Amino acid sequence: MSSVYKKAMNLHWKSRKKYSIGEMTNYLSSDADTIAFHLTHLTEVMYTPLHFIVVFYQLFFILGPAAGLGLATVVLIMPINVYIAVGMRALFDENADNKDEKIKLLNEVLTGMKVLKLLAWEKCFGDKLDAIRNKELSVLRRLYIFRAFNVFSWNASPYVISVVMFCGFYYMNGDSILSPKSAFAVVSLLNLLRFAISQTPEVVFDITKASISVSRLQTFLQEDEFEASSAGNAHCNGIAIKMENASFGWDDDSSKATLKAVNLSIPERSLMAVVGHVGAGKSSLVAAVLGEIQKVKGHLSVQGRVAYVPQQAWIQNDTLQNNILFGKPMVKQLYDKVVECCALKPDLTMLPAGDLTEIGERGINLSGGQKQRVSLARAVYNDADIYLLDDPLSAVDSHVGKHIFDCVIGAKGMLKDKTRVLVTHNVRYLPDVDSIVVLGDGTVAETGSFSDLLNGDGVFTRVLRSYLVDYEDNRACVEDLEKGEGDDIGSDLKTKLIRLNSEDGPAATDGSQKITAEANMKTSRQTSRHLSTSEDNPQSDGKIIEEEESVEVSGKRTWSLFLDYARVYGHWQMLVTVTSYCLYYVLWLEGNIWLTQWTDDPLLKSVRDGVLANGTTQEDIRRTNMQYLSVYSGLGLAMSFCILIYTSVTTIGVVKASRDLHHQLLTNILRAPMAFFDTTPIGRITNRFSHDMDKIDGDLPFGLEFWLDCVAIVAVALVAVVYSSPHVIVLIIPLAYYYCYIQGEVKEFESPEKLLQKQGLFYQMTRDAGINSSRMPNSS
Repeated sequence: MSSVYKKAMNLHWKSRKKYSIGEMTNYLSSDADTIAFHLTHLTEVMYTPLHFIVVFYQLFFILGPAAGLGLATVVLIMPINVYIAVGMRALFDENADNKDEKIKLLNEVLTGMKVLKLLAWEKCFGDKLDAIRNKELSVLRRLYIFRAFNVFSWNASPYVISVVMFCGFYYMNGDSILSPKSAFAVVSLLNLLRFAISQTPEVVFDITKASISVSRLQTFLQEDEFEASSAGNAHCNGIAIKMENASFGWDDDSSKATLKAVNLSIPERSLMAVVGHVGAGKSSLVAAVLGEIQKVKGHLSVQGRVAYVPQQAWIQNDTLQNNILFGKPMVKQLYDKVVECCALKPDLTMLPAGDLTEIGERGINLSGGQKQRVSLARAVYNDADIYLLDDPLSAVDSHVGKHIFDCVIGAKGMLKDKTRVLVTHNVRYLPDVDSIVVLGDGTVAETGSFSDLLNGDGVFTRVLRSYLVDYEDNRACVEDLEKGEGDDIGSDLKTKLIRLNSEDGPAATDGSQKITAEANMKTSRQTSRHLSTSEDNPQSDGKIIEEEESVEVSGKRTWSLFLDYARVYGHWQMLVTVTSYCLYYVLWLEGNIWLTQWTDDPLLKSVRDGVLANGTTQEDIRRTNMQYLSVYSGLGLAMSFCILIYTSVTTIGVVKASRDLHHQLLTNILRAPMAFFDTTPIGRITNRFSHDMDKIDGDLPFGLEFWLDCVAIVAVALVAVVYSSPHVIVLIIPLAYYYCYIQGEVKEFESPEKLLQKQGLFYQMTRDAGINSSRMPNSS
């Protein structure tokens, strides 16, 4: 899991295009867990062949050539199971793709849940997810059909092997009579073989599933990784960033480059602004410095550590303080100065627990401006050499932006000794930068100081004109100039800016009215969000998202969970499943009892003792053996029929339970209020649909089968022992009590209990919303 996470963080942009968030989520949860859980059967892969070797060696010693017939039966069964294993692998591959598609769509749904609810699209996207889930269930059904044949062949084979060997023994050895000692030695050896044989389909199933996950992770972990800079990190005579005839694009084809023939030198400790029309390549230039866009031609050199402040701030689900520190040790004086310069102090007084207030996932309890300021504060506190600022002041008010520029970015700010590249559309800051780069048509159109470019009547003038039309902050800046403010930029420049502004007066007015309206709506949303955070949900500790806790599973709760699963599994399916499995063991016990009667038959016993009754012929002996052998074979046939019923009904029940539980979970999630999504991390929800549903689809049925197997073995053994030696019950009762006591003491270390706790969380999420799932369309 750690390797997958590191790879996802360092994935090259070319490789990143191949993988969705849903796929990487599956790698982290489902595939990594599958490897950890299912590869434990590697030990069984090693010692299962040893079982076969030792058991058949002993059988040859007891039965002679007749044991070869049993070995031949095993060899005949092998190709069938190899074919089944190949088919199962193909189905696992297909289902892995379906799971990736489902989680990808689920992530999109959860990320855009507010839009879905505003437009009442829950049913539409619920149907889309159900459609993908139905494809997944179709593959799961075929997978369990394959497994049914696999389990049937291997569970029926021990009895078939014993019948074949006994028949061969009597036909090959003429009148030889099998002694009780030899008969029960054979039965004991076949019981040892039975474990190896019964485990073989599960080993095949688990190893196949694990190998698919290993293959998927291997492919992912071999993808190319991101490199911070393309070339040339050597010192370049005071130049922090240097590009020489450099072209960058999202493709190796230089003719499709986003940025072409860029020649640029940014001195250390300078402040450079990047301006241009929408789509001119401003963000691409920043991405090029970061190495996130392919350099197809030329030279790029970056000197020093780089800090990046994106247009869309990334916020952790953590306290505001930890969002700023970002793993760095707390230096109180520096921290306070950063908070002050980034204009966060007034916000800290509004938050319930100050800077220890927990920030919700994606910063839900912060406004856009607050998130941007936290992002900037994080970069400033981490003390890099080069700062790439991709329009970080666009989300803040003009007076706050001016404060941040003066205290952080400007010539007297905290970053005055750093190299700063500021992408901006705000004219107010341009007179105070060292140089300006104007981008146009995917290349550097002009470079120079603000005054030089403004007097040049080139591309920069056209960019300024569009900025004055589109952005209210720029119109406010010109209004300040008209009032006599801003003398530091010179009277000629003031006159030209005012003239540019007046040239597009009507259009500018319309645009400014539109932007002002949008700003008012934004301010209103931010205010209401603050009120809902600080007043409606007052919490002294500033916690928003509750810690995930395992549901306590014990006593009645355990049986409640079992009954919940039995309800979706189907009551009659569960009844038939348990009955057929128990009947299988009853017939198995009856077969051993019948073998006892066979070896204790008076006629056969007299033959072994060498004392034949008068009138007894060889035909009588052969007829007696055949009668016992026929009943013994009939019991084996009945056992095989029980296993066939068990595997068939299990296939129906498991698919039904998986479909109903997934549909119920999806229904409740889609109908949950927005408050639920604001306080529940997306990862926690997707974990229910990926990791936990994977457990319910695959591991829980095996757990049920394992439990039935253990109960049946213990019950059969107890009945046999008590039947033969009734006084043993005096020891069994206190030992059973002692065992239950010990089991209760160490239950937190038992993996089945942990699995039940996981299912407890799953059932809690599917039931606690209290919604009638019948109101949603049937997912089938």
